[in-house]
This record gives sequence, structure tokens and C-alpha cells, in this order.
Amino acid sequence: MTRFADVVVYGATSAGVAAATAAAGAGARVVLVEPGRHLGGMTSGGLGYTDVGDVRALGGAAARLRSDIADHYGTAPGHYAGPEPHVAEAIFRRWLEQAGVDVVFDAALTARRGR
Repeated sequence: MTRFADVVVYGATSAGVAAATAAAGAGARVVLVEPGRHLGGMTSGGLGYTDVGDVRALGGAAARLRSDIADHYGTAPGHYAGPEPHVAEAIFRRWLEQAGVDVVFDAALTARRGR
């Protein structure tokens, strides 16, 4: 299948999802290519709870994720011990769908040799 994109992001880690949704939000046609089968990297892979420090330093996708997680659990931001991996992945999946990002799973990069 041929896909056309203005922006291709490789790796559906938290940063990859944030980059893809930001580019789509700016009007680009975006394809997010992931070598595995999951979204979110460490955030959805079990390292969901991290120290924040001063919450005034958070912005963009990090603040949005913190808010969406709190909404999911029905609590104030920062008053949860998680998120559970499936919750983080579901939030990222929703973001990508809402932004219209085309996600391709099981797609490792390969190199062409001999040129």
C-alpha cells in the first residue's frame, strides 16, 4: 500500500506520538511508523508514574497527557499512581485518531545497499 505524507515520524514512543499529533495539528499529512505493535514507549510499557517536580514546567503534550490521565481516573492531575499501560496506550491511540494520523505497525526501517 502506498501512503503519501508531508511528515513521517519513526517510533511511536510518547515523543513520537507527540510529534505526529503536533505535525497533524499544524496541517500536515502524517504517517507514524512503529516497528512494534504498541503506542507510547515506556509510558505505556510500565513506566507510567514519574516525578514531575514543578508542574508549572509542564506544557504541550506532557500537560495534556497528565490531564487526560486524571480525567480517565476521575481525579485531579497528579493524584494517581499510574497510568496503567493500557490506559496510556488508549489515550495515545485516541490522540492519533482525532488528529488523523495514519499509524503503521510492524514496520521496521531497512537500508538499501549497493548505491
